[in-house]
Amino acid sequence: LFRSISSDEHQEPEQSVSPHQTKQDVNEDLVQQVNRGNFERVVLQSDKPIVVDFYADWCSPCQEMQAPYHQAARTMSSQLGFAAYDVESERSIPQQYHITGIPSFLVFNDGHEVCRIVGSRQNIQHDLERCLDSL
Repeated sequence: LFRSISSDEHQEPEQSVSPHQTKQDVNEDLVQQVNRGNFERVVLQSDKPIVVDFYADWCSPCQEMQAPYHQAARTMSSQLGFAAYDVESERSIPQQYHITGIPSFLVFNDGHEVCRIVGSRQNIQHDLERCLDSL
């Protein structure tokens, strides 16, 4: 079963994000940075469902999603793993999964993509809960 949620569904009001926050310094222990070298081990071989945030540092909507994504990681880490992939660092994985817009959040379970959330989403936690409910 594959579920896709577009940014047109359930749009929440925007929240501001501190410009000094980055993927690396906010909740580093809850959101693991992944790349081509560790993607299979961290994501595809994960023992629980895991969501990967495909982002770029220059992407304003990606920056807006940092706080909601890390809040979801704090709240949901017991049931869902959290990772981040910088699409500018290496493009083979984003190409393999047909990432055509960022931010894109792909949920994997047992090595397969089961849900895709595309676009800036202030209530990402609600969307992730919906994905988990469908598993």
